[in-house]
Amino acid sequence: MFFSTLIIALVAAIVAVASPVEKRACDAYVIISTRGTTEQQGPSVAFVTMIAETLKAVAGGAELDTATKFIIDTINDGLASCPNQVYALLGYSQGASATVDALKQIPLTSAAGQAVRAVLLVGDPERQPGKKSNVDQNGGSLNDEATGMFGLLPGAGIPSAWDASGKVLDICYLGDGVCSGFAITPQHFLYSGTPTVQTLGAKFLTARL
Repeated sequence: MFFSTLIIALVAAIVAVASPVEKRACDAYVIISTRGTTEQQGPSVAFVTMIAETLKAVAGGAELDTATKFIIDTINDGLASCPNQVYALLGYSQGASATVDALKQIPLTSAAGQAVRAVLLVGDPERQPGKKSNVDQNGGSLNDEATGMFGLLPGAGIPSAWDASGKVLDICYLGDGVCSGFAITPQHFLYSGTPTVQTLGAKFLTARL
């Protein structure tokens, strides 16, 4: 009896170990946040409040913090396993540049492009003048003609199709030398503590998710 019970227990243990891990359920949407140059692993401080407000306002969402090279892979892998899942891409500083560079590799009309519902950039080094997506920290156009520190480089800037789509919001704080000049200024670090920026971002995200 003892040995029969032991054998049954061992078989059960082997089956449990061999069984595949339960697949994680799909989300209604995923916010992909890409941090700035000097930020630690984890969520960018520039988006903490607006992400929390969006997740609270729109049910079924999740948030993923990435380094610069995982944006496209995250979307493509997600499309394979969760075809109805949609995405919002958020990028601050270097993370904004990485997000813009990802858009250059995602045609707007592709499956991945259609799955991306919102792109929110703050302190974008690739900012270019006259873009539809350009706003200041209050949602206005006072620095619409500003050029970021990388904005004059060949191939820089939000692709025209993405800019015209209405899916992109590029917030540049007045006086931020990263998105409107050629130097890091104190204004570059004001996004997280500015209520108008966080409210503007949250409203943009919730309207599209």
